[in-house]
Amino acid sequence: MALTDVVYKILTFIVLAPIVATAFRLFVEFSGRTVLADEDILLFFISPVGWLCFITVGGLSLAIVALGQAALLHLLHKNTPDRRRRVIEGLGFALSHSRSVLKLTARIAAITLLAVIPCLAVAGAVYFALLNQYDINYYLSEKPPVFWWAVICGVLIISTLTIVLLRLFSGWLFALPLVLFERLDVVESMRVSRALANGRRTRLIVWLATWALATTLLSALSTGIVALLGQLTVPHATSSVPLLLFAVGAVVIV
Repeated sequence: MALTDVVYKILTFIVLAPIVATAFRLFVEFSGRTVLADEDILLFFISPVGWLCFITVGGLSLAIVALGQAALLHLLHKNTPDRRRRVIEGLGFALSHSRSVLKLTARIAAITLLAVIPCLAVAGAVYFALLNQYDINYYLSEKPPVFWWAVICGVLIISTLTIVLLRLFSGWLFALPLVLFERLDVVESMRVSRALANGRRTRLIVWLATWALATTLLSALSTGIVALLGQLTVPHATSSVPLLLFAVGAVVIV
């Protein structure tokens, strides 16, 4: 499973991630912009092109994760003695189900967008009602009373959105294996997944939250170690360009 995961991540880095990046770039160019910065990011994602970009790019990004899970689930589902063959079979299984997995993740992205839009609308109303008189940098530096009212509203909005998303995601946890092994269509798999999650949502949400916290802490720890490694090695490799490239490349690979 570890070997399959590593091979899949290499393929993702070389092939799949550039596809997602290219798709996002095409949507940005189609909107008439060349770069997105500050308010342009918000304006882009509240436009119809931005919504379509969210569904497409979000669906592709989720599909990359789901296909990796599909390969690993296949290894658990079918035990083959030959390790090399297992890796190839797992990746082949994921590839053969890429279309149905992409349909599932695109639908998940679309429903997520529908859940996010009302919260974004309320957040926009709060912004224009409380923070529209001056530049945002003024509120961040001076922090007048109206700024703290906006912060309170923001916390309430984010808390509500988090509860909604956790409820949605906990109901979709079984959709992928249902598509892969029960060969249900996307709509039916999500319906059956919600039925299976009923009565278990609290436990599933606790597992999700624990997993997210653990992976976040592990990621922060590993990133900190790599950053420390870079600080200890790269400054001592500035005597020549080839040595510097080697040091930077080694840290990036790690």
